[in-house]
Amino acid sequence: MKKTIFTIFAAAALVLSTPSCSDFLEEDNKAGMTADLTYSTASGIQGLVSSAYSFARGLYGKEAGLGLSETGTDLFYYGYDNKQKSLNSYNITAESLDGNSSDNASLDHYWEMFYCGIDVCNTALKFIPENKVIAESLRSRFMGEAYFLRAFYYFHLVNIWGPIPYNSEPQTEIVTNPTRLSEEDIYTKILEDLDKSITAFQTANYMIKSDGRANYWAARALKARVLLY
Repeated sequence: MKKTIFTIFAAAALVLSTPSCSDFLEEDNKAGMTADLTYSTASGIQGLVSSAYSFARGLYGKEAGLGLSETGTDLFYYGYDNKQKSLNSYNITAESLDGNSSDNASLDHYWEMFYCGIDVCNTALKFIPENKVIAESLRSRFMGEAYFLRAFYYFHLVNIWGPIPYNSEPQTEIVTNPTRLSEEDIYTKILEDLDKSITAFQTANYMIKSDGRANYWAARALKARVLLY
């Protein structure tokens, strides 16, 4: 009996003396930088807009991007070690990808990548108007770029998946039951973004291509392409 009581007290003491795991889950912003502070500076807002472009690099010129966008057409056929065979041979199902769960990882990869890019665009659209240290013309140009890129990413999503969830604000919480909008609604929102982009670029008088960034004519060209779809 004494041994049992001692064991219980020892276990209780061990539990009470063990630090809570919640301490490890608490974020500690050692640098003290916040979104409000960072994006109120010229370098911060410039970096935010520039980072919105980075997600396009994951699609163009990549094997997975070619496999996802060109398979099933006469423009593409997989080689021996290509990972897009299920799409090319129309063997994809909801349960498995050509009998191989690791085949065609690009599906979830690009879904995640495009929505990450959209969230950066939404963040930029929130903070650009609040930034007072850059010139008005630069603010208009940055708004044009953010609207263009958001339309650009949604254009790829709706072309691949059809009806999709639409986010117009930065994500601040986990969403487990998103609602898909129809293709018609998505295309309408894309065209609205491109009209806003065109207007912003006109206001900024940003017509000529510079450093590979979107401009007035890029927005007009993308709008023409969207209208074809």
